[in-house]
Amino acid sequence: IPSSLSESNVIIFINSVLTPSIEIPKMLMKNVLVIMGIVKVMKYNTIVALMFAADFFVLIVVNAVPIVGSAGLSVFYERSWRRPGMQV
Repeated sequence: IPSSLSESNVIIFINSVLTPSIEIPKMLMKNVLVIMGIVKVMKYNTIVALMFAADFFVLIVVNAVPIVGSAGLSVFYERSWRRPGMQV
């Protein structure tokens, strides 16, 4: 196995592990602020607050899918490359 291939595997693996661990807390912090905003609004207008909450939920899903997806894909590639007798 050429060294460049194993190095790129390591880089992909590091990216797939580090990116979610950095992104998710950042996302959560943003989300906590949004939730606090929703709670404040809720005191005045429930309908507006519910609309905020719906937007907010969509935002979480949209943010989470690529993060989780890319990590999962990298791990999958990692496993398939390491399998003996498997062509890349």
